Amino acid sequence: MVLKRLKHIMAPIFRQILKVIIATAILLFASVGQVSGQFSLDTIKLTNPSFEDQPQNSVPPKGWTDCGFRNETPPDVHPIDPPSQGWHVTMEPQHGDTYMGMVVRDNDTWERVSQQLKGTLERGKCYGFTIWLARSPVYVSPSHITRQITNYTTPVVLRIWGGNDACDRRFLLGESSAVSNTTWEKYYFQFNPDSDFSHIMLEAFYETPTLFPYNGNLLLDNASHISRIPCNESETEEMEEILAKREVPSEKEEQETERVAVESADLASDELRQSNIEEDRDALSAEDSSDEDKSDELALDRRENPVRSLGGFHRSQLEEGQLIRINRLYFDADEAEIKEESFEDLTKIAYFLIDNPEVVVEIGGHTNDLPSEEYCYNLSTARAKSVTNFLIDRGVDDNRLTYKGYGKSKPVATNKTAVGRRMNQRVEIKILSVGEN
Repeated sequence: MVLKRLKHIMAPIFRQILKVIIATAILLFASVGQVSGQFSLDTIKLTNPSFEDQPQNSVPPKGWTDCGFRNETPPDVHPIDPPSQGWHVTMEPQHGDTYMGMVVRDNDTWERVSQQLKGTLERGKCYGFTIWLARSPVYVSPSHITRQITNYTTPVVLRIWGGNDACDRRFLLGESSAVSNTTWEKYYFQFNPDSDFSHIMLEAFYETPTLFPYNGNLLLDNASHISRIPCNESETEEMEEILAKREVPSEKEEQETERVAVESADLASDELRQSNIEEDRDALSAEDSSDEDKSDELALDRRENPVRSLGGFHRSQLEEGQLIRINRLYFDADEAEIKEESFEDLTKIAYFLIDNPEVVVEIGGHTNDLPSEEYCYNLSTARAKSVTNFLIDRGVDDNRLTYKGYGKSKPVATNKTAVGRRMNQRVEIKILSVGEN
């Protein structure tokens, strides 16, 4: 009787305690969800993204797991010396000492590698990724159908998969166009995973549609880490707020920030970088504010530190057909007049071209796909012309410069997001001739 009465008294109290616990849990999870939903500048690192290893046949680079077909050989690490032992591939690395070579075959097999990420690709978030790709004009190996020596040169595509185990092809994160370029070019990808993924796979595959399997090759080098990028305008604003609140970084941190920014196709805030450039300009003008003295200062700096590279590429690395994006180039919306904060980097480009008179280039303008075809063509042409005129004004021979507007015909990313549209709106340098060094 006493126990029953005690139970009757305590029951309402337990119910109240339970309500408090449930309410607290709901608030806690709501708070966690709110925090996790905020944009953050996360970077998911890859192991050995530059595919560095001992050059050898049929062994994938360290850090990468072979996911190929049974009884077929794995990818190769190039360049192999002598080339006759490495399928006659002679391409120099884009970065570091080695790169990876993959093939597709006429017996309906192809090569792929995988690795576990140092982080998780999360559902509902957007990520940026870049990698340098090329096709070797020579990749000699026996046909798996005829058994005769064949040149594996038909262009193939790169497919990138997300999964949750080694060699898991759960979700197609991205696919390149057919890689026909025989010099290194940088390819941009935006990942929008539909689930959480812990692994990534790189796969050489046939250009589709195709009636029959064929023999082709794909060279890969200097992949970026995977960087979080905004999915929409709201997240773009959050990212810019985060960047604006950051303290002034050390020189090492600044270099790392710049590397990540380039890997994400210059997605960082224009406003922040403009502020940094203005601070540098103010520091220079503190000693002497006249334009003439500032020109003398730049000329002196050039003599002491000559410009030896173009867009990060040494003169010896330049090849015909190579595309180099001009990253620190700013225009007002819908305008072709170059903003002053672009002058320093454009001047360095001019100095490089003056010091290397055998290099001939095309300045190409590109836009996103929001305006009309005619508008995009006119704006891209006007911006390319503005850059060309700037270089001529700085002393580059006009016979070595051409310009062209491509409008919205050559996107490097999706136009469905703000970030993708910013990546597509760009000006590039195309190497037309390198002459003799």
